[in-house]
Parts: sequence; C-alpha cells; structure tokens
Amino acid sequence: MNKITKKITANLALIILILLLTLGAFIIYISYVDYQPGHVETLLTDPDPDTLLLSEEFKLLSWNIGYAGLGAEMDFFYEGGDMVGPSRPFFEKYLEGIAMTFQAMDSIHFFLFQEVDVHSKRSYFINERDLIVELFPGYDHIFAKNYDVEYVPVPLMEPMGQVYAGLLTMSKFRPSEAKRYAFPNIASWPEKLFLPDRCFVETRYPLENGRELIFLNTHNSAYVSEDSLRDLELHIIRKKMLEEYEKSNYVIAGGDWNMNPPFQKAVHLKTPDNYEEHVLMLEKDYFPPGWKFAFDPHYPTNRSVSSPYVKGETAVSIIDFFILSPNINKLKVETIHLDFENSDHHPVFLKVKLLLKEIQE
Repeated sequence: MNKITKKITANLALIILILLLTLGAFIIYISYVDYQPGHVETLLTDPDPDTLLLSEEFKLLSWNIGYAGLGAEMDFFYEGGDMVGPSRPFFEKYLEGIAMTFQAMDSIHFFLFQEVDVHSKRSYFINERDLIVELFPGYDHIFAKNYDVEYVPVPLMEPMGQVYAGLLTMSKFRPSEAKRYAFPNIASWPEKLFLPDRCFVETRYPLENGRELIFLNTHNSAYVSEDSLRDLELHIIRKKMLEEYEKSNYVIAGGDWNMNPPFQKAVHLKTPDNYEEHVLMLEKDYFPPGWKFAFDPHYPTNRSVSSPYVKGETAVSIIDFFILSPNINKLKVETIHLDFENSDHHPVFLKVKLLLKEIQE
C-alpha cells in the first residue's frame, strides 16, 4: 500500500471514528435528557372547585389541531410524504384559520385538544397553548405534555428538531383534580427517545349529587409496529373508565383514538371523499352494554397526509370520537367539516345530558 493510499485510508478511518463518537455522544445526551414521566402524575388539585348541576346540558368539542402544521397543502414524511413542516406563511395561515374557527365556540363548556405545540421547531417555536388559552378568557386549562424531545434527527436532510407538545383540556368550570396517565412505550431504545410519550389526561368535576363528572382527553398511538401495543393502550384507558363508572361517576373519553369506532362504513359519508378503514376498529362489545360511542357517521374526521389534500381523492377516515358511560345521554354529535383547510383533523362537537337513572340506547 503506497503512502497516498495509507493516508486516504487513515483519514477515512478518522472521519468514521469522529462520526461514531459524535453519534454516541448525541445518543448519550438524548438519553440523559429523555422525558420519563411517571405512570400517574398529578397536574392539579383545587380545594375549591365548581360544583356542576345535573340539570344542565353540557357541550364538548374535541380537536386535534395538528400543531397548525398539517393544513390542506401539507404532506408528512412519517406517512410517506416529503415535508416535515409548513413554510412560515402557511403555518401562520393555518394558525390564524384555527383561531378564527375558535371565535364561534364560546358556548362550548369543555374542550379536548391534541397536538398543541409549546416550543417546537415545526411550529416556529410559537406557544400555541398560550395562544389558545388567551382566546378563551375565564376558562380553566390543564396541559400535559406527551412529546418532549430536544432534537428529532429525522429526516436526515431536514430534521424535525426540537418538539415540545401535548394535550390541552379547557373548561368553563374549575376542576377538583387533574392527572396525567401514561401509556406504555411503543418502541425500544433508542427509537423511543425520539417518539411521543403517549398519555391521556383526566379532569374531575364534582356534581351536586356527590358524584363526579370525569373527562379523559386521549391521543392514542399512530405509528406502531404491532396492533397489540394499541390494544394495551385501550386496555389501560378502558380499565380507568370502568373503574370510575363502578363508583357511580359519569365518564366521557374523547380525542384522537387513531382507530375507527364500531360500525363506521364508507357508505354513510355524505362527502365525495374516499373513505378508508383504519388498520384497527373498536368492536361494539369492547365495552359492557349501555356504554355509547358518539361520532358523526356522515363526515370524516381525519385525512391521509401522504400527499396534500385533494377533495374526492385523498383517503379519509373517522378516528376522532367520544365514548360515554351508560349514565350519560348523547343529545347531539356533529363533525364540523372544514375541508381539512388548517388541520388534518376536523373538530367533533358533542352535547350531553347527565342522567339520574341510566337508559339504554
């Protein structure tokens, strides 16, 4: 081997060594700062909560706002697209559009929001949580992070970078308590270092009859290798719901389930979009008799982000809905169809009445 070849080989070896050391140092750092929530974490305890009246009808809204980054013009690399986040003008357009939609929602009693960014590169480090809270003065709010990573290194040519986001629950009433319940990790090390730490958020409100009204705001896993992991998440939240109902409390769980509710078929949709069944569908008998699935069968709540949205061509589905305990009467449920202009999800509206005596649907 001549001197030139030896020098090239030595330089290449040095470069590889430096890259490996850099990668190792990066993994060590990310492991050190990795967000590791407890199984259950108390977010709020209020000794002077509001007491809710059984005679009142309550209005709810659940919406995955997609961090104001997944409007109609966007695709997303995790689902086969090319983009990581929108340009600044499109981000501002989506954020303003979401805020404008909120202006007509001041009659809502309870909001369940998902994918709300606090300090993320993908949303230009705009604090969306604070912006939403400011739009609803007088509302109480609970925030639980489910994505806190210092640096997401993919895709390599345009890394996602820092992500700090979570679930936001808001209400016109003061809760007595709020807790964060962790879902299990869906990936092994080191992949799990760069993925969300899924959870659901429980908020509790005392009722005049001595019972409690309990909301669970959830965002279940989307990108998993095994359906059994989704089943495990479902088992955890289902167990919590059944336990609270056995105490004679009233339970409403809602959010982005990343699966279809029972019975949903494409023929029900009034829109010309192409309906696509999700990889997982909840079975009707997953909950005991009397439990209710509340969703609008006429309109989709989610669209594929493998490419920008084209009405009538882009695959759509229903994965945002509510589950109600038997002592709650579903009065109205409606998907607010916005043509996915500012988010890859549509908001879902629900009106309910609490029952003194259970009725079967």
